[in-house]
Amino acid sequence: MHTAKIIIVGGGIGGAATALALDRAGFDFTVYERSQQLREVGAGIALWANATHILKNLGLLEDAIQVGCLTTNYQFNSQRGKELVNIAVDGFELPVVGIHRAELHQLLGCNVPREKFILGETFERFERNRNRVCAYFTSGLSIEGDALIGADGLRSRVRALLLGDQPPTYRNFKTWRGLTDYIPSEYRPGYIQEFLGRGKGFGLMMLGKGKMYWYAAATAPEAQPDAAIGRKKELEMIYQDWFPSIPELIAATEEANILTTDLYDRPPTKPWSQQNITLLGDAAHPMLPTDKELVLRWRMRMSLPNACKH
Repeated sequence: MHTAKIIIVGGGIGGAATALALDRAGFDFTVYERSQQLREVGAGIALWANATHILKNLGLLEDAIQVGCLTTNYQFNSQRGKELVNIAVDGFELPVVGIHRAELHQLLGCNVPREKFILGETFERFERNRNRVCAYFTSGLSIEGDALIGADGLRSRVRALLLGDQPPTYRNFKTWRGLTDYIPSEYRPGYIQEFLGRGKGFGLMMLGKGKMYWYAAATAPEAQPDAAIGRKKELEMIYQDWFPSIPELIAATEEANILTTDLYDRPPTKPWSQQNITLLGDAAHPMLPTDKELVLRWRMRMSLPNACKH
């Protein structure tokens, strides 16, 4: 009996999760990752009930809780700290977990046989031959399989070849992300807290192992360089008169632990699959953080009508 062979392009969180699911289902697969190390960059991530449901099915939910932090509330505030909305998120069958992206990636990847990940291979193109697909890499490697999954992120090469898409759209704001051991005295345990005002935003949440993750966003031209004074000093100036926890967190964060990224998305495209080739994660449907918040708030209002406090 023929066992389907799956080619996965991209070994990030989406690619690693797909690899683990295929492994548990008994498929033959290989993940091809362009970087030389199998690791995840970035800072924190909130795993909502749809994600923790998948982790439960994979038998990893308890492990994720051990290295993460349970989240009970999602609170929106003015820039000075006046509460606008407070949504309870702990009343469901499965929890919301705050976790470092690297911890999540490690949790997924370490449960997949190491030989299933081929590193240092940059995907170039694919060819179809009847019901088979061949993937070609810049190194000269070529691999034939029954299906190909593009999990290669926002600027997916698989997507460009499959759908002929233009580059993603810059949405006129950038984000900074930071990680620190400092926990502000006014932080409410279990909360994701967001502060909004004057074309800017700032959020903070606990991850596992005593880490506090924060993120900031502000309108900015595309590819704007860092200020001459550095990211940390710039942020201290931008948020100096905001809720006290915010300048405290920035001051407590090392410059090297502050990342910055321009924010892009794409209009939804359906279908994002053709025959035996499909896309996954940001390669399929990249979203802005603001889009995800709106979806969350709508879902919470529909399911917990009495949870919102104005």
